[in-house]
Amino acid sequence: MIYVFSFLGEFGYELLNWQGTIRKWATLHKQPEDKIIICSRKGLEQVYEFADIYINISELDSYNNTIGDCYTCYVFTNKGEDKAPRNEWQISRTGPHLDDIKSDIQKLITEKIEDKNIKYIWSSDFIELNGLAFGLERPGGKGGIYNNRANQLNIDNNEYIKFHPKPNLKTQIEKKLKFNLDQPYILCQTGWRSHIGISHADIDYESYLSEFIKTHNVVLLDFKTGRSHDSYSKFKNKYINYQCKSFNEQSVLIKNADKCIFFTEGDFRSHLYLPPMMGKDVHVIAPQKVWDLHSAPYHYWNENVFKFGGQIIPHILENKLELEI
Repeated sequence: MIYVFSFLGEFGYELLNWQGTIRKWATLHKQPEDKIIICSRKGLEQVYEFADIYINISELDSYNNTIGDCYTCYVFTNKGEDKAPRNEWQISRTGPHLDDIKSDIQKLITEKIEDKNIKYIWSSDFIELNGLAFGLERPGGKGGIYNNRANQLNIDNNEYIKFHPKPNLKTQIEKKLKFNLDQPYILCQTGWRSHIGISHADIDYESYLSEFIKTHNVVLLDFKTGRSHDSYSKFKNKYINYQCKSFNEQSVLIKNADKCIFFTEGDFRSHLYLPPMMGKDVHVIAPQKVWDLHSAPYHYWNENVFKFGGQIIPHILENKLELEI
């Protein structure tokens, strides 16, 4: 049997309760004759080290024109809807946009695979395989990633591993940056999603960066996935900006950084999960309102998920705490 696992939703859900679930299923239930194909965004091959084939779906218009939401995605039903207040949105989580993505992925598969004995597992469609849950059971069922009754992460549903970057990218990145990554540097990244924000506090990056630069090279990571209304990182400062094209590059910069100091705006964004999953501490600067959200159970994740030597270390924006660097 060929098992095709396709993830269509938000990156945080993929990291915390999808890739680990497939790994656990593969460890316990994959038969020698079985093959696993993973379909997901660009550059996540090292996240799915168990995959027989990895297919990048980031070039599909049907995928890029949708907005990731938990394990699935939606579209606005009216043009310009994203400019309206969130409580006035009219969106569709079902319908042709999902059918189009699935059809395009199936075309990619049939171009590569002649075998007709294929089982498709879509993150948008809840399913249980051998007692493991894939996707989100609505309403209020299995599939959460946080630490509350309505959205509870089931640790036992996953097998997590420490992620490792591809070493062959290090030299290429050094040429772009014009310095050796073995020299101490601070990596900074922020996270913002243009139409979804709970906290609207402004972060004065310059007040932090001007201090960091006194003792370290500072690399500001600019990152945009290309998907509609996805989270992105963008700085407008006079320091070293690196335009990151994939998680492959991002992971090299995280791995080699002396310190990772990340900011988050509007919500507790998924870019904060990456350093701990690579065994690196990440100092996170965020408004108090963000730390109070149910979507920021960092104590729970530190204890149960991030067990590879790295943790989320909180810093409250309003306290203006000095970071020891």
